[in-house]
Formats: sequence, C-alpha cells, structure tokens
Amino acid sequence: METVLQVTGLTKTYKNNRGIKGIHFSINRGEIKGLLGPNGAGKTTLMKCMVGLAFPDQGEVSIFGKKVHEDCKLALSQVGAYIGTGALYDHLTAYQNLKLAFRFYPTLASTRIDEVLEQVGLTSYKHEKVKGFSMGMRQRLGIASALLSNPSIIILDEPANGLDVDGMIMFRNLIKGLANDGVSFLVSSHLTSELEKICNSYSILIKGELHDIGALPTYQSLEEVYVAKIGGELLGNNKDQYNQ
Repeated sequence: METVLQVTGLTKTYKNNRGIKGIHFSINRGEIKGLLGPNGAGKTTLMKCMVGLAFPDQGEVSIFGKKVHEDCKLALSQVGAYIGTGALYDHLTAYQNLKLAFRFYPTLASTRIDEVLEQVGLTSYKHEKVKGFSMGMRQRLGIASALLSNPSIIILDEPANGLDVDGMIMFRNLIKGLANDGVSFLVSSHLTSELEKICNSYSILIKGELHDIGALPTYQSLEEVYVAKIGGELLGNNKDQYNQ
C-alpha cells in the first residue's frame, strides 16, 4: 500500500523533560489511525511537529516524500489539520472564519466553503457568530476547516470532544466515507469506544514513547488493549501479551 506519511525518529522534549522520544510510524492511503494516550503523554506535541507548528529536536516527518521541516509549504500542501482548540475567531461568523482560511487555497472553487459547512451540519448556522457556538459546534467548524482544502491526509486532535450523538454519527460517517475515497487520517482521542468505531489501526503514546498496536485482535476491545498497555488491570484477560 502507498505510504502517505512517514515519521522517523521524532523527538521533542521540553524543559520539564516531557515531550516525545524517538517516534517511528507511518500511515498508508485510506488508513484511519487512532492515537491514544494519557494526558501529558505527548499526543498534541507529536501532531504539532507533524504539521510544522513545533520544531523537533531530532527526526523528521515526510508527507508524500516531502520533508515537513525542509519544505513545509510543499509537504503540507495535501494536509488538513485541526489541533488543540484551533484558530477560530469569536467575532466572525462560521462562514467568515472559513473564508479567512480559503484565501490560502486560490485553486479552490468558490462553493467549497458551503460544501464543508454542509458536510459537518452547520449550513443553517453559517451566518451566526462563533461566540454563540457550543463546544460541539466549534468542533464541527474546526473539522470543516480541516476539510476545506480537499486534503489527502487529515490530522485531528480530540475532534469528538463536545459532540452530541448526532455529531458523533456525522463524524463517523464523514471519516469513513472519505477514507473509502483514499483519504488518510490520524485521529487522537480519549474516547476508546468512538475510535474503535472508525479506526482500522491504533498507536498508544505512553510517557512520550509510541507503542504501535496495528489492527485490533478480534477477541479484545480497544479499551482492554489500552488499559493493558498503560499498566492497569485487565479483568478476565491475560494482559502480559500486550506488555512484552
């Protein structure tokens, strides 16, 4: 399968000695990789390094063979991302927020903003100011911003936070549909049950170190595998097989 993203030896540490250490992994075309880990494990740091928002101490990220920290603009030309709380402007409407980003993509059709607003279910709110949006609506708008450029790989940091049931279903269907068309995803979340519904491979960050799980075994849930990896009790199962 075609590798669209390759992370090699990525290290980024802060003064408090937190960060990420020697990360290696790849994402193939159409793959939906779930990224899990406790708070402070380094998930957001990893994602920021992948999209040029943080500069690593060592290692490299290559997207379609282009190195992010050598030619950021070219490497990220096929990437969409929504990391952290994102850059949403409260005094602007949903449409105006996306129009600000739209100016960076001169080849896009003028109808693209309306298309992504419809994809995330915000069409009827497009002329309302973001300051009145709920957390779930902000998340929908952040996802729309990641979709705007028709990217080939999309990186999402806790995108399901604040989504109601309808929002969760929208998100699942959207991700699966795009993946079927060859779009690749890296999605971080604390919601193991939600990741299990959309992802086909998984990695876990523990104290800055990445543990690649791959696909889930048929006899275990993602929550069981995750709890075993971080050293918790795995009732009724043998956790040693995941702690080797």
